[in-house]
Amino acid sequence: MNNSSFSFIQINNIEIFKHIVLVLIKEESTFERLNYYFSRVTFNLFFRNYEAAAKNIQIRIQNNPKKPELYFILGLIFIITNDLAKAEENLKQAVKLNNKNELYNFWLGRVLLLKGEYEKALIEFEKTLKLNPDMNESVNSLMGLCLCRLNKVKEAIKTLEEALNKKPQSSTLLNNKGICFLKMGKYKKAIECFKLALEYSPNDITLLLNIGLCFNKIEEHNKALQYYKKALKKLPQDVDILNNIGYCLIKLERFNEAIDYINKGLTIDPENNELLINKGSCLYNLGFFDEGIDIYKKILLKNPNDAVSWNNQGLCYEKRKMYEKALDCYSNAITLQPENVSFIINKGCCLLHTGRFEEALETFDILLNNKNYDIKILKYKAICLEHLDQHDKALECYNKVLGIK
Repeated sequence: MNNSSFSFIQINNIEIFKHIVLVLIKEESTFERLNYYFSRVTFNLFFRNYEAAAKNIQIRIQNNPKKPELYFILGLIFIITNDLAKAEENLKQAVKLNNKNELYNFWLGRVLLLKGEYEKALIEFEKTLKLNPDMNESVNSLMGLCLCRLNKVKEAIKTLEEALNKKPQSSTLLNNKGICFLKMGKYKKAIECFKLALEYSPNDITLLLNIGLCFNKIEEHNKALQYYKKALKKLPQDVDILNNIGYCLIKLERFNEAIDYINKGLTIDPENNELLINKGSCLYNLGFFDEGIDIYKKILLKNPNDAVSWNNQGLCYEKRKMYEKALDCYSNAITLQPENVSFIINKGCCLLHTGRFEEALETFDILLNNKNYDIKILKYKAICLEHLDQHDKALECYNKVLGIK
């Protein structure tokens, strides 16, 4: 229903631009070449014409194929355009031509991290530290993140704490330490890290979002809402933030408010799946079942393997007393997620409502045979048995519900 993934501090395009300009200035050139080459590349970058900037560099590479700095610049431009495969290719070539420049290894590691190749990224970060131990803060922060993503969380925390001993006010290190605690399910410790980081970087939206996520995890949705609203003030058109606010309001059963934020998000991104799912939930809870059905039809047209949407559409059909359609939806949901207890209960209850007591009983027994001894399921089973005139067995179930042996 909400975007439950955590955020780490992203690569800043300004940071990349700074590196590119520094490399261009350092490059040995005649005044005439600098005047043309430097100005063309920087001009195109400034006006976000990244394709033209890349072509400028590629032309230079044709004339100077052995210059590692050119491949480095090109790799950084491809990071900006999110073409990580080309970024990796060019940064690898820069490292191949000059394996003594720590920045080449560092940025290659960052690309590999973004690609999810965490083991390879760690190798590049280790090479970076060997070449320049003074990069300890930046590198250890990213190494900690890699280790965390590899589920080596304790090792990650140790790495981050070593760096924090040298720079305790680093919001990046504190954020990544918080992510480790979040992954361990230690949400309160994660919140402490994120809040401390926020003291040092009060304008960092990533930290606000991570705090909001943690509060949602511990069901403190009012507190999560406060942080998401702070983030929204800084990024009023951000669809994910609007969606997360909508999610919090749904959990707080403030459905009319939730749908306002969700609709704002949908005006920006009308096809956003998370927003559509949350809108469907609001419509269901507000009693607009036909509109809810239409929303889920739209979602399922794009993604027929969305089990939650099949289930939710079934709930809407059931409220409209269109039981056969509801059963079809529940069956589709169960086919996609056969272990989902909620889906199976919904199907059993729908069968119960239609008077198909034997089928309902079989459905509830499936759960009970798999040791899902939920009181609610026992109660539904008892109702089925009662309707099937199996009164002794029904009484036995009711006694279990009441805790009577």
